[in-house]
Amino acid sequence: MYKLAVIPKIHHTVEYSSAYASQHDLAHVKKCIVRAIGDKKISFEIIYENDFFSKYEFYNGAIFIGLSDIAQNFIQEDRGLDMFCWAFNQVELINKPNIFNNMKFIFEQSALDFSSRKNLCYLPLAFQSDRTAPEKKEPEYDIVINATLDRSRRATAKTHRRDLLERLLKKGFKILNVNGRAEFDVEKNLIDYLQKYDNFSVLREWGDPRHYHLGRFALNVPFHELGSLDSLNADWGLPNIELENTNWLVHWDIFRCIGARSNMITFDCKESRDLGLSENNCHFYKSDTRNLNKMADEIEAIVKSEQIKTIDQETWNNNTYQTRWNFIFDKISSIVA
Repeated sequence: MYKLAVIPKIHHTVEYSSAYASQHDLAHVKKCIVRAIGDKKISFEIIYENDFFSKYEFYNGAIFIGLSDIAQNFIQEDRGLDMFCWAFNQVELINKPNIFNNMKFIFEQSALDFSSRKNLCYLPLAFQSDRTAPEKKEPEYDIVINATLDRSRRATAKTHRRDLLERLLKKGFKILNVNGRAEFDVEKNLIDYLQKYDNFSVLREWGDPRHYHLGRFALNVPFHELGSLDSLNADWGLPNIELENTNWLVHWDIFRCIGARSNMITFDCKESRDLGLSENNCHFYKSDTRNLNKMADEIEAIVKSEQIKTIDQETWNNNTYQTRWNFIFDKISSIVA
């Protein structure tokens, strides 16, 4: 029997580890792996880094869900076991690709083209298929946005989420921000600024499927920040204009919108369409952070259309964590003797 260690980077006690669309949801990871293994001759143990590093020799293989700095050092040595990772490694793959030389398969969340690396498979995030929205009620709001507002770790448009919402509020739309970090100082300042508008409300919770139906439309604004101010100077493999205005990492809010079968609005890009989103199941705007006025106008036209679009079953099925883990274990089983 092939013994596999599954090593989540984020411990189950961390606030967002079990959040909707988190890949570190301990109970759901276990459920998905059990189903993905089926009758394959593989056993597994979910184990955290410190315990794993002290007894890695007892396993035939190890898959890291996210790579810490310590894990990055670990994988650079031949440890006598098969190693895999499912993580966002864009900067590392561009600047120090040799650290992955001992990997059997790299399951990469970055949407950049790494096709020259034959053992790399693009595998984005997903959502937990066992979390569903309750029966829909008449929405109280025109727009719900399940997101933090702070985008300060960018070179430009650091307040674009706040500024976009302000433009939409001025157009008269009733907006709800579901924000799990609303009490953090940087979020509180942005929220306080918007609360001068009577048509703005905030719900201080982490989003789950029901929250995506509190508005007639669920708005997704996917333009990224870079994790830290130091990261602004890193080589991300993209010109700055693309780094700040394209969707090179499909983050969890898009998958939450899909999983909740919301009437979603998002940025029109190849990465989103590759998930199965189209004009049949989703509303798109084409503007980016360089023209928030135009973006607001596009969103205004969508909301005023009152058109309801629903995520189809195929797109929903293709973006579950179960589907992702099935893919991973098909690859792992291909090298198990």
